[in-house]
Amino acid sequence: MSVYESCRASALGQALQMTPMAARALGLIRTFPGMTLHELSCILGGSQGQIIGAVFDLQHLRYIEIAEEGNDNRQRVLKPSRERLFGFEGYDKLVFNLAAEAGVTERLATLLPVYQDVLTKALEELQGDAQNVQYQAQRRILARVV
Repeated sequence: MSVYESCRASALGQALQMTPMAARALGLIRTFPGMTLHELSCILGGSQGQIIGAVFDLQHLRYIEIAEEGNDNRQRVLKPSRERLFGFEGYDKLVFNLAAEAGVTERLATLLPVYQDVLTKALEELQGDAQNVQYQAQRRILARVV
């Protein structure tokens, strides 16, 4: 999936004249309208500078709007501009149709469930590692207190 997303972001970035990071961010904001800048940063990874640069590029190109939450957190909420994303959705449909014509859809349909199993197993192992790391940290803290 990461290879697919990387290739897709590069192609989309070239087509829309933006960075691949901005293209990835646009896809996420479109899928999850109303996500915060912090949530986007956690999902995309990368440096804060890359994320903020991508968001400002998207705002400058008028693909998204940035609003501030009215609560105490004052987080930045990212909302897609539906008028500008009409072409983006057309691009998705065109890619799907071209992939079907090229015969890629069938191969992906058989590989993606297998890859989903790999991703799930990796997450389970990471979760186990995270729990182990947390347990070890708690032991170190308790050793200092006693």
